[in-house]
Parts: sequence; structure tokens; C-alpha cells
Amino acid sequence: MRNDSGPQAYGELIETLREAPVRDLAWLLLSADLLSATRFPAALAHFNAEPVFPSQILHDWLLACDADPAPLHEMLARGESHRLGRYAEQLLHFALLHSPHFDLHAAGLQVRDARRGNMTLGECDFLLTRLADRQLLHWELAVKLYLYVPPESSAIPVMPDMPGVPGALDERALQFRWLGPNLADSLADKVARLLGHQLRLTTLDAARSALPAEGPWLPQVYLKGWLFHPLGQQGRLPQLVSEGHGRGWWATPDAWWSHAQSASPHQAWAMLPRARWLAPARVDASAVLSPDAMRARIETHWHERGVAEPLLIVALRRGVGEQADGAWFECERGFIVPDFWAPRARHRIEELSERADAAARRALAQGADDAPSI
Repeated sequence: MRNDSGPQAYGELIETLREAPVRDLAWLLLSADLLSATRFPAALAHFNAEPVFPSQILHDWLLACDADPAPLHEMLARGESHRLGRYAEQLLHFALLHSPHFDLHAAGLQVRDARRGNMTLGECDFLLTRLADRQLLHWELAVKLYLYVPPESSAIPVMPDMPGVPGALDERALQFRWLGPNLADSLADKVARLLGHQLRLTTLDAARSALPAEGPWLPQVYLKGWLFHPLGQQGRLPQLVSEGHGRGWWATPDAWWSHAQSASPHQAWAMLPRARWLAPARVDASAVLSPDAMRARIETHWHERGVAEPLLIVALRRGVGEQADGAWFECERGFIVPDFWAPRARHRIEELSERADAAARRALAQGADDAPSI
């Protein structure tokens, strides 16, 4: 049985694996949670069911998948692998089908309300039984990458949040400052949806007839991802974020260029397509770029697309040993964002916060209307 510490064993395994989907699978199963198990108000899900991390069974199974990736490739070919969330669902689905610790009952179970024209209320990502204690589990899976957008005003102190301190952000306001690179959502939005809707699906009357067992089902969050701090700064973390979260940075092209110029002369760079945003990158020597070539690649990409969108790039170090086989390995990652991204992000924070407040007011009003009269 393995005696390595968790991060060391995980890092060694990731570096050994060659196949990109298998590396993503290992990341999904073994990387640190994005949320804190002690501070998040709902239970967290874990695939590694044994106290040794990773278990020898799981370690050997991942190596076997890497040696023969055809079954995993076949399953991925049947789904929506171009969408990061769906891709992660396929990976976890594949792992649960092969796990000796869980019995999978359903994946992607639609919950519809027959009383409202069969309207879809949501989707239970995974319904399973934990074989060790026969506990029925409802897992909600998400993979998220969020960038911290600091307040524009210098009046807000760069310190842990302190209730009562003028200008200090409360927990909810801080969560809104962690935005997805495309500005579609924030950490606050995801937390609210998990707690207010997704984790409650198996308790709804409309779900009872569709569930594979009566329950009760224990809802758990399976949330993995990366948080990106402003380059050279420490983004302010919400209390519910785990201390071991995956970490990166974000910067404008000019800020990144200054950073790259001061880095090791042996460091190289690569741009990652969206499908490769999960696991730390392993890059063939043919795709490795110098800082000058990376800068030109960014400019060319934005010109060809006609839009300057955030791009995920990685700094690389040359692999050593027989397993490396000439490959380069990620040592840091970051988003390159256009100069206008941060101002737009600050405006988007206001929009998302106002939208959430309006939804809360509607829900409160609906609750008052539904309350029995006295």
C-alpha cells in the first residue's frame, strides 16, 4: 500500500500519465476540492473511498487506463466533450461505472413536474449507493475556473474580511468578485444555485416517481476547479474556499510579458485549448513556445478570432527521467485577458449581484403570497 503524502502521490501519478483524458480523469478524482469541507454548509463528495491517498486500487486502475485508453475514448466519443462541464460528467461517469466502492443508479436524471406541463425542474447529476454503508448519495458535479477581480477603489483594505470594518467586503460580496473568464457567472451564483436548487432536487415531490429508490438521499457537492489571482497579488478568498485549491494567475498581455521576461531562461510556454483546462498540462516538445513566440501566438489568435477573449496559457519545465519522453510539464498557469476585461468584469459583478438580489426579492414575495392567512 502507498505511504506517500496526498499531494506528492497525486503529483507523481499525474506526471506519470501520458494520455490527456486519463490525466483529466486523475485530476477530477484526486485533486484538491475547490470548497472547504469544514466551512461549506453542505457535504462534499469524494471518489477516493479509502484512507490511503490514492488507494492502491485507484492508482493501479488509472495506470491501466493510461496503458489502454480505448474504453475511455469510446465513452467520450458518445458525449459532448467540447463542453467542459459535460466532459467532466463523462469522466466521472466512467469512473463510477468501474468503481468497486459505489453502485451507480442513474446519471443525468431529468426531474420534471407533471403538474406544470412536464416542465424540467433540473437534472440530478449522479445517483449512487456507497457500498460500505449502503448510503444513498446524490452528487452534483461542477468544474469551475474563477478569476478574482479586485475592487477599483483603493479604500477597500487588502486584508481578510472583517465585519464592521468600513469598506470591507462581506462573504457574499466577495464571492461575486470571483468571476468566470467569460463573465457568465460568479462563485456566488454557483453557491446559491447549489444550495438553493440543485442539492434539493431529490426532496421535491416531482422527483419521487423518477428516483431509483425512495431515499432519503444524501446530497453532496463534487466541485473541482482553479482560482486565478491577479498576477503578483493575493486574491481575497471567500471563507468557503479550500486552502489547497488549484491556483493560477491572470494578467493583461503587457503585465504577463514583464513577468515572462523575468522568468527562468529555461522556461517555455504553451496555450491550452478549452478541452485541456482541467489537469496540469503535459505538452509535446513540438508545441512548446518561447516567450516571444507565445506573445505572437496570443496576438494572432485574437486577430484571427476577431475578438480578444481570455486565453489560458501555461509555463512549462522540461521533463526528466524515462517517463518524460521529451515532454514538458506545467509549472504555472494563467489567463491572458485583454485590457478591457477588468472594467467589464467590474460592471458584470454589479449586474450579477443586482440580478441575485432581485431573484431573492421575488422568492421572498412568492413565499409571502403562498403563506396561509391567519
